[in-house]
Amino acid sequence: MFFSIKSVLSGPYFIVTANEDFDRKGAREIAIAVTKYCDEKNLKRVLFDFRRAKNVDSVSENFYFAHEDSKEINIDKSMRSALLVHHMDRSHDFVETVLRNTGHNIRKFYDESKAIAWLNGPE
Repeated sequence: MFFSIKSVLSGPYFIVTANEDFDRKGAREIAIAVTKYCDEKNLKRVLFDFRRAKNVDSVSENFYFAHEDSKEINIDKSMRSALLVHHMDRSHDFVETVLRNTGHNIRKFYDESKAIAWLNGPE
């Protein structure tokens, strides 16, 4: 599997780490696993560590993921999602923008400590 999910003992969130580039099919796999994990663990905050994984899909595929796949998978829009990416990587910018525009609580970070602070912050 190109991604892993692990619990965090010190916070109200969990971490999803991807170590390979992925497309919409991979994003769907991650989203399905995250939705299931959230339901099982009753969590609503996640750190997506994509510092070693680029989004290799087209703008249209990213748009479809944000508008259609996210509804089909039933991604909870109130879930707080921190997207941690390499400071030189802009491949996740568009999908982050479209997800925010559709009401998802997602924010991109280049600094892990800032991402964790946001996840640990108040509602």
